[in-house]
Amino acid sequence: MRAPMVILASLCVVLGVVPVIAFAVLDVAVASWMGQTGAGELPHLRELLPFPAVGIAVAVVAAVAAGLWWVLTRAARGAQIVGTWDCGYARISSRMQYTGSSFGRTLVDLLRPILRPHRHDPVLAGAFPERSAFRLHVGDVVFERWVLPVIERFADRCSQLRTRQALRIQMYIVYVVAATVGLLLFLIDVRELLRAAVFE
Repeated sequence: MRAPMVILASLCVVLGVVPVIAFAVLDVAVASWMGQTGAGELPHLRELLPFPAVGIAVAVVAAVAAGLWWVLTRAARGAQIVGTWDCGYARISSRMQYTGSSFGRTLVDLLRPILRPHRHDPVLAGAFPERSAFRLHVGDVVFERWVLPVIERFADRCSQLRTRQALRIQMYIVYVVAATVGLLLFLIDVRELLRAAVFE
């Protein structure tokens, strides 16, 4: 399974370093695509693009990269392997690595007037301080600042309406009659009704 992949990768490297070998095939493909009548008038790829210079540049960059890799590999043989998050601290642990709050702190501070985050800084004292943590909480701005206040205000108005409707049965009858009359007036054309009452 790996052999075809290695062959294709090798061909890609060869075409990247020495693209001149594919010019003849590409010229035929371009001429076929443009039509047989104008094939003789088309310039060759050798004349349009400086592919030989590009191939030489790619080869030089690849050689420099290989040389740097070899030098760095030899220089790193005697290096001491340390933890990723050491940073000069004693008794390092994975709990001291950066968190999402640490990474997002700069962006949150930049948008503080809009986001209004809740920030809790750690309390550090002495050479070996007690356990502490930095917490940065950003709430849902749209829900907490816009949607929730509107819902709470609407619920408060509904509560007031519920307390006002707790009346005697006579008032409920008045409400029903008033609502019925209002609906009838809304559905009946008042002008036609007045015209019929006056002229008849």
